[in-house]
Amino acid sequence: MGSLSLPSAPPPPRPPELLYELRPLSLGEILDRTFTLYRKRFWLFAGLAVVSASVVTIGSFVQMTWGLAGTKPAPADASKVALIGGLASLFIALFQVVAFSVTQAATVSAVSDVYLGYETTIGKAFRLVRDKWFRYILIVLWQSSSAVWLPMVLSIIGAILISIPGATLRPVGILVLVLAGLSLFYAFYAYMRNSLAIVASVVENLKVRQSMRRSKVLTRGRLWSVLGLLFLMWVLTLVAGVAQTTAAALMNLAHGGQRAALEALTLLTTFLSNSLVTPVGAIAFCLLYIDARVRDEGFDVEMLLNRVGGLKPVVELPPGELPSPFTSELV
Repeated sequence: MGSLSLPSAPPPPRPPELLYELRPLSLGEILDRTFTLYRKRFWLFAGLAVVSASVVTIGSFVQMTWGLAGTKPAPADASKVALIGGLASLFIALFQVVAFSVTQAATVSAVSDVYLGYETTIGKAFRLVRDKWFRYILIVLWQSSSAVWLPMVLSIIGAILISIPGATLRPVGILVLVLAGLSLFYAFYAYMRNSLAIVASVVENLKVRQSMRRSKVLTRGRLWSVLGLLFLMWVLTLVAGVAQTTAAALMNLAHGGQRAALEALTLLTTFLSNSLVTPVGAIAFCLLYIDARVRDEGFDVEMLLNRVGGLKPVVELPPGELPSPFTSELV
């Protein structure tokens, strides 16, 4: 009589193959992979950027329309028009920050999936970050404020000292303004140290303060790489801004139907430049984050072990809340 044998459990599913080999990269290799990844999944990343680009374009349209409507206010209504215009501009700016923050987070989520060989879509990328949208807004505001607070404070103090009647405090005010100009170097340094905060928050599910600290750790010793990526973004933005500036300059000289056509052209160039340029920065900084973890934390070895044994969370999580494959929660 033959012995009974129990069916063996099926082997755990293996993760998909990596799109790229995980190894330390030079800045040139990071840039090369950035544009290769962007080109291969152009519609995914451009589609994600359309959201923030649309908000920026709508805001530009509202401001342009308001400017045309308020070009010649009655003297009695001038202050009221200026107040309403200022509040509208502030609201538009805040709305644009919201759209930019969430879009950046969704783009990072998409990059992490695509780079590691997982399938993703525009809808999936936004779904994975929508519950923490306020966190990403605070991170973006923190990044910006870390760069502007010192020059702004010194500039205000210097302006106040110069405006005080008498010549006693004027030299002090001038000196403070000079210090405000020099503090721009610190502002740029502070921003570079915080440049990986959004990426760290998305892929490691970190809160705001933890994300800022994590960014400082990961950028330590590689600020030249961060500077190179920021220079790339400046060049791309400068190139994209040429068309916008040209259209805006011609618009101010035109009248009637020509002016309306140039207004439409200005809005179109604004939309296209934001849709095409914004994803490059998000992809590049996400790849720099991966490179930092490969160099400092052996992330490539961790991923290799995961692929040998299969990805298995150490804790039970509800469906749809599995941690990112970048996090240390996967062993």
